[in-house]
Amino acid sequence: MSSPKHPTRIAIIGAGVIGLLLAQGLQKHGYTVTIYEKQPDITSNVPEWTMILHWAWPVISRMLPDDLLSDIHTAFGDPFYGYDIPFYNAVTGKLMVKIPAECRRMSRTRMRGLCLRGLDVRWGVGVGGMEVVGEDEPVRVYLGNEGQQQTEEADVVIGADGPGSFVRRWLFGGRRDVADAKNSTVAIANGLVRYDNEKLAERLREGSRVCLVATMPGRTFVSAVPWDGRKGRVTLAGNAAHALLPARGQGLSRVLTNVDSLLSLFIDVKDSKLGLKDVIGRYDQELFRRGRKAALGSLEDAKDFMRTEGFETGLRERQRRGSRGLRMNDNV
Repeated sequence: MSSPKHPTRIAIIGAGVIGLLLAQGLQKHGYTVTIYEKQPDITSNVPEWTMILHWAWPVISRMLPDDLLSDIHTAFGDPFYGYDIPFYNAVTGKLMVKIPAECRRMSRTRMRGLCLRGLDVRWGVGVGGMEVVGEDEPVRVYLGNEGQQQTEEADVVIGADGPGSFVRRWLFGGRRDVADAKNSTVAIANGLVRYDNEKLAERLREGSRVCLVATMPGRTFVSAVPWDGRKGRVTLAGNAAHALLPARGQGLSRVLTNVDSLLSLFIDVKDSKLGLKDVIGRYDQELFRRGRKAALGSLEDAKDFMRTEGFETGLRERQRRGSRGLRMNDNV
């Protein structure tokens, strides 16, 4: 059994992009990493989309070994296209400003496929429970696979299992999430309307009543609550820790900033500069601070997109502050 003062066995729950990247970084620095994913394989129940990468390019190079880094272009949406980010006035269609940003769009599916190389991923294995027996004992992870229960052990468990995270619920004592991020529904209309159609015209006239939303009383709002990391044994990463509104597409870069911090702390453990409890505790505090600021900032960005007055001025001011554009001040 490994001593928790010098962990070698790390269990990551969830084989998404962040879980796989973190596993590559930890394995690159000598840790034994096992990933548990409830889906039966990489192609199961996974919608495809692209992700934009802003300021976090250096993180990718620190995470991936050289052989994978040399093939990173295979995950790009277009390996030959680097672009600035245009912002348009939604009312007039006018180009308000174009911000230079050394961005790349990456295919989520292809990025996962690249990051799978050389990793120990247990597919079709969902986590049914966990237990921390004592400070000098490993974390027990109870797995369910087609009706069969098995127990694995790890020195550290990292939940990277998305917004509906089992690990997060476990850290909070099994309490149900106040906001249901998994089953929420958003309806989007394409705006194509025939005004000579009487039924559609009636719906337009009644739209103001249909779209009324009651203001919730203050007691329904929930303040951020730090989780109990079980004395440095269990933590969260990615959307399991905090999800963001998709304003400016910064989610991937922000999450990579978090896991880069976690990897750096684990390297210090390997070099005997830190103890395990110090690593997770310090990471959690940084994550709480950055996550809160990022979530509030993303909300303000989303509000800005909904109004034209002052938005163009703000964009131009951000551009004026330096040629780094969107990368400048976003790494918080």
